[in-house]
Amino acid sequence: MDTIQIIEMLMLLCGAAILACWLAYSSTIIQDLKALVGLSPVDEDAPKKKWKWFAKPFVWLWNELRELVNCPFCMSFWMGLFVALHYYQDWKAILVAALTVLFVDLYRKLTL
Repeated sequence: MDTIQIIEMLMLLCGAAILACWLAYSSTIIQDLKALVGLSPVDEDAPKKKWKWFAKPFVWLWNELRELVNCPFCMSFWMGLFVALHYYQDWKAILVAALTVLFVDLYRKLTL
């Protein structure tokens, strides 16, 4: 892999990090879609519902999905993995996708 391809990969990962931050925090269309399907952040003061024992695993899975969609770090890793899988078709894609999390942290420090 030559220098141009490495720079291109880093720019793609940086773009995925910025897109993940935008989707998690400020996109009004995405926030409306998340509220429509119940993936928006939960009000902690709201009364808790009692669920039957067989529904608890599904509720846990739904809560984890909600946290995944509202977290720019998680979303950026999966977006970075999608981008990296197009370059590397092996285990190196996971290591390269982890760089996206660093780009999210850098972007948040620069903009917040």
